[in-house]
Amino acid sequence: MAEAKDPVKTVEEAVVAHQERVLKFYKTLWKRIKSALAPLKKFIKDLLSAAKEIAKTVGKSLITQLTSSMRAILDLLTRLEKMLKSVILLGKRILATLRKATDQVKAIRFLKTVVRKYVAFITQIWAMIADLAKQIGLLDRAIAVLNTFGTVLSFLFNWISALIKGITMMSRNIWRHLKQGIKAFVKERKEAIQLGRFVAKMPVPKPG
Repeated sequence: MAEAKDPVKTVEEAVVAHQERVLKFYKTLWKRIKSALAPLKKFIKDLLSAAKEIAKTVGKSLITQLTSSMRAILDLLTRLEKMLKSVILLGKRILATLRKATDQVKAIRFLKTVVRKYVAFITQIWAMIADLAKQIGLLDRAIAVLNTFGTVLSFLFNWISALIKGITMMSRNIWRHLKQGIKAFVKERKEAIQLGRFVAKMPVPKPG
């Protein structure tokens, strides 16, 4: 970040811009991802209801891989949403504190404490989005293998074809959104790290 006469104002402007982008991600792309993954709980329930019988045809390891990936995706969804809300709330706290600040020494000390946490949140969000993409890839491969048994399984379970098709369509849709999310948060992480470095180098004026 460029040097400025008022470093606190520079940080405030950077956080405002950053929060606008994170809020836009949360209200648009993230909502689409969450909505597209909504049927996953039903897919797991259907799969587990006949897991033992399906395993006789496809093998226990494939069922384990499928359910493991699905549960990992649902867990990541919960943690990601929580982390996104946390970074938005922390950003609001930073801005509210800076806008009320009358003592630059206290403002800079505050920033040196909270901006480090803000950067850590953004870094964790990026890592979770990357992990979500990885789990979707594992689920895709498992579903592709399950699909090779689709004809045989459809004689035993009339819903299996719909389940395979549903998960395949869901994965394709999610992957499209995730690519945008990864691209967005590569930039967010980079700028957050730059902000963190700028704040770390800010000198604390001597009181008085």
